[in-house]
Amino acid sequence: YPGEFTGEARHSQSYKRASEFAGKRVMIVGAGNSAVDIAVDAAVAADQAFISTRRGYWFFPKMVGGVPFDHFAINTVSSQQRLGEFLSLHVGDPATVGFGEPDHLPMEHHPILNDQVLHHLAHGDLVARSEIERFDGNTVHFVDGQTAEVDLIIWATGFKDKVAFIDDEHCRVSATDADNDLFLWMFHRRHPHLMVLGPANLAAGGYWGLTAAADLLANHALDQQNNPERWAKFREVVEGAEPDLTGGYQYYDKPGHLNYVNSAALDEYSLELFEAFEFESFAFPEDFEPPELIDIDAWLDKPHPVTAPSHGSLTPISWPEVHESGTA
Repeated sequence: YPGEFTGEARHSQSYKRASEFAGKRVMIVGAGNSAVDIAVDAAVAADQAFISTRRGYWFFPKMVGGVPFDHFAINTVSSQQRLGEFLSLHVGDPATVGFGEPDHLPMEHHPILNDQVLHHLAHGDLVARSEIERFDGNTVHFVDGQTAEVDLIIWATGFKDKVAFIDDEHCRVSATDADNDLFLWMFHRRHPHLMVLGPANLAAGGYWGLTAAADLLANHALDQQNNPERWAKFREVVEGAEPDLTGGYQYYDKPGHLNYVNSAALDEYSLELFEAFEFESFAFPEDFEPPELIDIDAWLDKPHPVTAPSHGSLTPISWPEVHESGTA
C-alpha cells in the first residue's frame, strides 16, 4: 500500500499470545480463520482493536443448539441459498456489525468458523474497517475515507506453501502456482519418489481426508517393492488428468483457493481409487462407518432442537499399561 507505516508490522505466523497486544492500538488485516481468532484476542487485550477487510464474509457458528457445527451436513445442502438461509437464522447478518455484504455464496470461499468476532464487533470491542488505502506514519487511511491510529499491524494475509528443503522448481506446491506438481495435492507427477501429505485445502474438517490420503500414500509406497505392476498402473493415474474435486461448487477465483477441494468429492474419489486398486486400509478402522450428520434441509423444513448424533463406529484405542515408574 502507498505511504509509510511507522509502527510495528508483522505477519500472523509470528503471533503467539494476547499479552502481545497490551497497551497497544492493534489492527488485523484479513478475515480468514487465523485473522478472526487473533482479532478476538485483540478485542479483549488491546487498548483499541480494528479489523480491515476487502470484502464481506459468511461466518459459520461453532455451535448450533449446543451441538458442534461439524455435526451438520454442509456438503449435502440442496443449494447454497438454503445454506445461506440456515446461516442467517443462526448467525444473523454480519453487515449489521460493519463487515459488509459477502460478494460470494457461502461455500465458494473457505468457511470462517467463528462467532466470537461478531460478538465483539457488536459490543464495540472490535471495529470493522474497509480495505487500506494508504499509510501516513501511524495513521491508516481506508478506502471509505475513515482513518485509524494504529501501533501494531498483524498481516493475516495468507501463506505461500513451500517444502523448505526442496527448490521451488522441483516441487511447485504453492496455492499461488497454477502449475501445481502434485496430483491430488499428494503425488508428485515428475518425481515418483516424492509424496506429500497435507497441502490440499479442504472445505470441511480435514481429519478423515488426511486419513484417507495417508492410506493412499502408504499403499503406493509399499507397492514399489511388493507389487511393482500395480505401482506402475497407479503412476499412470498420477501422471494423467486431475479429477474434478470441486463437488459441483464454484469456488472463489483467487490465488489462495487454487488448492481448494471439496472434502466429500476427495473422499469419494479416494474410495474409487481404493476399490479400483484393491488397496489395504491401514489408518481407517476396519469397522469404520461414516458418522451420522444432521440434515440442514430437513431442519429448515421443520426446525427442532438438535442433539449430537453418533460419531460412527470407531476402533477403540488400546493404551499400554502404565507402570508405577510412569513408563509404558
